[in-house]
Amino acid sequence: LPDNFTLSAVNGAGFDVADAKDRRNFLVLGDNNTLHNLTIIYMNTPELGGRSYQHGVDFFDKRAINASDKSNILLKNCRLEGMISHHIRLSNCQQPKVIGCHIIGGFWSVVVSGKDVIFQRCLFEKSCCDCIKGGADGALVEDCVFQDTCRDGIDTTGGLNDAVIRNCIFRRLGCCGLDLKSHYEGALGRPENVGILIESCLFSDMPNAVVLTTLDHGRRK
Repeated sequence: LPDNFTLSAVNGAGFDVADAKDRRNFLVLGDNNTLHNLTIIYMNTPELGGRSYQHGVDFFDKRAINASDKSNILLKNCRLEGMISHHIRLSNCQQPKVIGCHIIGGFWSVVVSGKDVIFQRCLFEKSCCDCIKGGADGALVEDCVFQDTCRDGIDTTGGLNDAVIRNCIFRRLGCCGLDLKSHYEGALGRPENVGILIESCLFSDMPNAVVLTTLDHGRRK
C-alpha cells in the first residue's frame, strides 16, 4: 500500500485468502497507513490452536500484514483469522497502534520490534505458539485478553524496555502469561527487559504467570 493510505471496510467485509501456503505477505504497509474494520480470513488452514508446532501441519507460511521501518501505522477494529505464521509483522516500526482487533490463530500471531508500540482492547486467542513475540521500547499493552493459546501470551525475545502492561487478562495458556527473555551475553548490544511495569493484570489457568528466561548463545556463533 502507498504512504498516507487508508483501507476501510463495511462491517464484515474484507478478504478470504486461499493461498495460505505461500510465503509472501498479503498486505505490505507504508508510512501513515490505516486498516479499519477489515476482516482477513485464511481459508483451508489447519485447526486453530494446534499443539504440535509442525510446519505445514499446525500452521502455514503466510504473513498477513507486514511493515518494515515504517511509522504511524494504525490497525483498528480488524479481525484476522487462520493458522498462518504471522497475522501482523511489524519490524523496526515507530508508533504503530493496534486497537480493538480480534486476532485468532497463528504461530507467532504478532511479531513486533521498534518503538512506542501500542496494543489496546485487543483479543488474542488460539495461537499454536505465542500471541505476541518480540520486543520494543516504550510499548503499551492495555485492556487486552490473551486466551486459549498453546504457549505464551507475550514472549519478549528482543527485549521489552520501558513498557507498561496494564489491565490485561491472561487465561488458559499452555505455558505462561509473560515470558521475559534476555540474552546472557548481551547479544543485542543493549539492555533487554528493563523498566517493565505490570499493573492490574489477571493471570489464571496456566502453569506460570511470569517467567524470567535467560538465553545463552555462548556456544553458538
